[in-house]
Amino acid sequence: MHSRFRRIAVALVLTIAATGVGTAEESEHFVKSRDIPSEYKSVAEFLDYLKPAKQPRSGFDISIAPQWDLDRLMSFISDKGLTMSDVNQAAAKVQQLSPKQIRSAVAARKGQPFQMLVHLGYIYAQPYKQYSELRFEPRLTGVVVHMASWYRMTFDLPDGQPKLARLDYLMREGH
Repeated sequence: MHSRFRRIAVALVLTIAATGVGTAEESEHFVKSRDIPSEYKSVAEFLDYLKPAKQPRSGFDISIAPQWDLDRLMSFISDKGLTMSDVNQAAAKVQQLSPKQIRSAVAARKGQPFQMLVHLGYIYAQPYKQYSELRFEPRLTGVVVHMASWYRMTFDLPDGQPKLARLDYLMREGH
């Protein structure tokens, strides 16, 4: 999974560099600011928390993942756990993970929950619309947040605070 992310990220960085549109900030694809509805500010806080402190030089690199405070990280996750899917896994396998399983994977810094959360933060850190533009889709029980065509996040709203309940990785790799 690690090398797949790296190949895709490097290809996309090269594609962006090849456009030759002046500085990144001048590009129409550059995210200059994020328009986050006030009721979903904690979604942006969560995504900002996931971002790496520094960007890798050559694409996604799990070894520079942030050292998250587990209690703070888990405060953004549903108390019922997290459903995860990756379109690249056999039969788009869906996993239901308990809060304990997520906490253990993040503490050990390995496993799919850790990798997906790190990658989610990495993609959000890319300041280009094709990576990290957010679209909010309110639902009766929460909100679905689309991160460009990379991720779909479903947040429940217990007590009015968004809590991540589902994370779907949507980017097809190597096809």
